[in-house]
Amino acid sequence: MPPEPLHEAFEASIKSAQAAGYSDWLAADEAALDYIATRIAPKFGVSGEVIAKRLRVEKMWPPK
Repeated sequence: MPPEPLHEAFEASIKSAQAAGYSDWLAADEAALDYIATRIAPKFGVSGEVIAKRLRVEKMWPPK
């Protein structure tokens, strides 16, 4: 999956996560990451685990 579309999907999912009550990314680390990853995964046809790993590798997680 190309980095730019992943970044765009991540930014959109951050807003969704914040609306769902996630804002303290470090305190809710795994729960928030899972919430976001499972929403991004269908867009790329991969699992949430793949997205979660990629977000960490690309240094997008945790959000700044």
